Amino acid sequence: MQWNDKVYLDPECRERFLTQSDIPELSSSHIHMAGLANLRNSYHVERANPSYHTLIYSIHGAGILYVEDEQLAIPSGHLAFLPAHKPFRFVLDPQSGHWDMAWLILDRSQLWASLSERNAYVTSAPHAELLWGLLTVMFHDMQQRKSHNSTWIEQLEDALQFSLASHSKPDASDRVRHIIRDASLHLHRSQSVSEMAAQAHLSNAHFTRICQQLYQQSPKQYLLKVKMQRAAELLTFTNWSVSSIASQLGYDDPFTFTHRFNAFYKQAPRDYRKAQLHK
Repeated sequence: MQWNDKVYLDPECRERFLTQSDIPELSSSHIHMAGLANLRNSYHVERANPSYHTLIYSIHGAGILYVEDEQLAIPSGHLAFLPAHKPFRFVLDPQSGHWDMAWLILDRSQLWASLSERNAYVTSAPHAELLWGLLTVMFHDMQQRKSHNSTWIEQLEDALQFSLASHSKPDASDRVRHIIRDASLHLHRSQSVSEMAAQAHLSNAHFTRICQQLYQQSPKQYLLKVKMQRAAELLTFTNWSVSSIASQLGYDDPFTFTHRFNAFYKQAPRDYRKAQLHK
């Protein structure tokens, strides 16, 4: 089969793009660009010798992937991985007639170095909806010209690492990343470093050392930052009481929460909320 570089979108197709020029923070995770696609009727992309790794997360509907001597279905809830320098073609499945999917193009950097050894594949992706949600929030913030919360970028990278690790044997870093990510998504649960280290089958010191390498912070410092950033969002975008927000973030005592928030933002929660209302 002769491969070419070409793209076709039916007029009914809609794509939204997230680039490093619009979101410079993407460069820290070596994500060249990303997109959200609502595809209808007909769509195809073909690359003869791509310079980047491509990830496709199928949300609703279905697509079909063509690689050398192989055809693979991309049903909803699945990830298609397309390595750099290997030709591919993917299309909207005509039997489906529609396909909602998120895609990301990754730089061939040290962070993603292990991907160069892989061939194209399609695998189950339980976190596809989460990735779609993260990219949607980031696109909305980009449209509103808001500064991007670093937590979104970190959660995006963690979700990518987790979904890609499922196709290979997870090492200690993968286990730590998964446990920290899970703790970040369930902030109402209070977990000690000892409990998280035990889940990763590591000593406390080893778990903390890997966390420092991944996030440049200890587990406690990183999760406190995530909690405080989440608290700031809830204070800004909801009418929840300070006590309710404290409970959602795993604090039994709202006074402890207020003390931590004050130390982090140099403002009490109520003062922070008032300041946001007047912006």
